[in-house]
Amino acid sequence: MSKSTGKNDPTDFPEFAVRAEVICRFFSPPLASSTFYDFVNKGKIVRSKGIRGFFKLNDSLRRLGLREVPNLSSTPSSAVTRIKLAPIDSTDPVPPNSG
Repeated sequence: MSKSTGKNDPTDFPEFAVRAEVICRFFSPPLASSTFYDFVNKGKIVRSKGIRGFFKLNDSLRRLGLREVPNLSSTPSSAVTRIKLAPIDSTDPVPPNSG
């Protein structure tokens, strides 16, 4: 069996949750807000589940036909948050008191 190599297939790059402005800066000139949300409605730009106002950077770049970013230093902005699911899935919602 051959493995699918479609442009929407996941890769080994980590996923980052970013605000709309970060994705818009990957374009020159930057995307207008209305164009950005047209891409969201068409499924080209993917919302991060559980984090209001953030979008999946590498998944969105892959769907838009752009190169994914392997780390934070190659992004055009420092306003990027790495998605870490382990703390969200922990059974203890309150971290132990370190004081």
